[in-house]
Amino acid sequence: MSGRPEEGLYGNLESQSSNVSQGGRRRARSEFESDTDYSSVSRRRLEEMHRPQWTMSSRVEDILLEGSTNRTDMKLNEFLRSKLGGTAAVGENYNVTMEAFVQEPDAYVQDQQLLRRIVNLTAYQTLKIELEKRKILLEAIYKLNHEGVVFLEQWRDYEGKDTVTPFVCGTLNGVLTQVQREERREEEERKRREAEERKRRKEEKRKRREAEERKRREAEERKRREEEERKRREEEERKRREEEKRKRREEEEMEFTNFTTIEDVLFKGGVRVDKMRLNDFLTMELDGRGIVDTNRDVLLKEFFEDPTKYIHDAGVLKEIQASDAYARMERAVRVEIMFENDQSKLRDKGVKNLIGWSEAAAEVKATVHNFTKQSLDAALVELRDPTTTIAPEKLEGLYGSVYNARWSHVVEVPDDNGMGMKVEKGKPKQSWSYREVGDTLERNNGVQKSGEAPPVLMVLTSDKGWPYTLNTMHEAGNDLCVNCEVERVWQIVKGDLTKWFSNFRLTLNPSPMPRVLIGTPGIGKSMNAGSYLLYQLLHYDVEKLQVVVHCFGKMTYVFHKINKTVTKYMGNKISISVISSLWKSGMKGYIIYDVAKKGTPPDKEFAPCNGWGMIVLSSPKVTNYDEWENQLKAARIIMNCPDVMDVKAMCAWMKRDGTADDQAGYWKEVKEHMDNLGPILRYIFDANNFIVRMGAVHDALLAIKPRDVEEHFTLGGEKKWYSKDPSQKLVKIVRVRTEKGAEGFLNAPICADIEFRTAERLEKEMGAKDILLLILGSHGALASKYVEKLGLRAFMYGEFVSALVKELKELEATRT
Repeated sequence: MSGRPEEGLYGNLESQSSNVSQGGRRRARSEFESDTDYSSVSRRRLEEMHRPQWTMSSRVEDILLEGSTNRTDMKLNEFLRSKLGGTAAVGENYNVTMEAFVQEPDAYVQDQQLLRRIVNLTAYQTLKIELEKRKILLEAIYKLNHEGVVFLEQWRDYEGKDTVTPFVCGTLNGVLTQVQREERREEEERKRREAEERKRRKEEKRKRREAEERKRREAEERKRREEEERKRREEEERKRREEEKRKRREEEEMEFTNFTTIEDVLFKGGVRVDKMRLNDFLTMELDGRGIVDTNRDVLLKEFFEDPTKYIHDAGVLKEIQASDAYARMERAVRVEIMFENDQSKLRDKGVKNLIGWSEAAAEVKATVHNFTKQSLDAALVELRDPTTTIAPEKLEGLYGSVYNARWSHVVEVPDDNGMGMKVEKGKPKQSWSYREVGDTLERNNGVQKSGEAPPVLMVLTSDKGWPYTLNTMHEAGNDLCVNCEVERVWQIVKGDLTKWFSNFRLTLNPSPMPRVLIGTPGIGKSMNAGSYLLYQLLHYDVEKLQVVVHCFGKMTYVFHKINKTVTKYMGNKISISVISSLWKSGMKGYIIYDVAKKGTPPDKEFAPCNGWGMIVLSSPKVTNYDEWENQLKAARIIMNCPDVMDVKAMCAWMKRDGTADDQAGYWKEVKEHMDNLGPILRYIFDANNFIVRMGAVHDALLAIKPRDVEEHFTLGGEKKWYSKDPSQKLVKIVRVRTEKGAEGFLNAPICADIEFRTAERLEKEMGAKDILLLILGSHGALASKYVEKLGLRAFMYGEFVSALVKELKELEATRT
């Protein structure tokens, strides 16, 4: 800021005020500006408008000379004409400035009469006084400048104020007071504005908090509604499963009579799926995907006639139609519609029950579909021969083959060029040891005898195979592979039996602890864990345990330890009957129930009410076991996937008769398969199986949708396994312990390669922050990958840094 007064609206007018008395200013204005007709009010208003805005940076010279006019620059003739009329004038050589004239009047006006008139003019006297005061001011300005007082701020701090004239001192002090007052006013105004700003920000913050609180409440309400909806769907799903189970049981147990209606034969008394509404189907089978408005929520039989009429989004419809649930339900609805039409035709012909069907003419039977005819004929056959069933089959030699299975084992040996694995005959001198952790067991790696390390793998060979290999197509031969996870299952079951027999009170403790063995599909639960349990239970004290039963859906193998025989039975009803008769004869036993691929959980009455133990083997698919688990209050055993050393030892066993190069080459191939698919034994040992599985994984990756991302990485537990989500091929389960020490499981990517491919599939439609937060539930390899890829952005999110820190391992200091 220059310090000079700001010019106002009327910048072409100069202030006519001077540092003389108010009366002197009025006289000067009346004589010099008599042509201007300003009123006193207008004059004051104009003076207010032109009042200088002084600051501490204003120059002392500008302050003191403010109001000093330029009349001293007026020429003499101009002054004479304005004050004495047009005739008064001097020669051009004497027409000097008024400042020069005042200093020496006689030199420019020789006419004494004119000179007296001039010097007696009030304007002349005022001008003379003004010049004298200006001279005083200029002297004061010179003095102050010489002493370093140039600006008002310096005058404030000047200690020689008493050395200047009172007028100069008063003028400067007056302006200083005015500036300080204005600064105080501005400071107060600034504080007021700041207070208002603080108040405004506080109000905004309050409103923001209220908005956030409102959003939080809305989110909680939305979450509550979603939870209620989830529970409602789960309850509906539970009821549906119960109804399906009841229907299957009725199908199995229905006894036909001559008067059984055609409808009961065809529909087995179950709930008609064609009466289900579209939204109910989408909710229960497809997690609500594609739900439609109420006016389009039609019966399924209407929907399947023209799906595009009710689901307008072609992409969503295509996704729904590609699901197994859609195909299964469409078939069921079309079969029911067919049955309904055929039943109507027969009713019109007077055929209402089985006896009517048996007596119907051939042309009447020809009016219905072939499948309907076969169903009704089969019911007639069962009606005429209710004892029709598959006879029990004695399996000669199987008991001895399983009981006397040969032991082998694989140990780790130093080998720089080969596999580093060696196959040895016989049972190892030392197996794995386990320690109690909560209510379960974990391997104790630190306990072993000096010089006797446990094997990497144990193998049992039964020349006639195992019930599992007799019941299904397989490629594992007759060899049963036992790693530390399989042995752990037996140790837990053996502990249950030991505890039960040591505290044998049927009233308080009627049976050993019922168990559910859960593991990722394809890792060897059935072949390895199930068969190994059978082998060990056959060797368990025969006085305590006389029978071992191994079930696969409706196929049951009964191992009679006293008679050393194996009998195969077909059908749940006869199996339950056989087990019941063994129990009634006073025998105690143990049941291994392997849930078939498309099977159902066992009935809660499958095992006798006391004296018998039971374990159910299942994938994480919850519908396979949850009802039985809840009813019997069974405890879980979670089986982890095999590790790299387990698979390497299996390769060494499979190629035990080959050269070292054969073994190393096979291991390299299997290792590559495992890196791409994870340690899923069903698919990694054979090239054809590997190719088929890779195709399924590829399809599963394509099926992933961004709305499902949390389930693919961070969602733990069972929810994912209620659905038929293809992404189950991308995950495995990992054992965890609850706060009370029981076993549970979480989902995890099945291998690093699939984890990376899943993340790459998702990141195209997600922001960097969402990807980083997504991988918080994944392992360190993925976290490290995205640190490298996203750089410094990764460290802008505190949650991600916290997750990454958990994966860090401190390096030990090395001494040089």
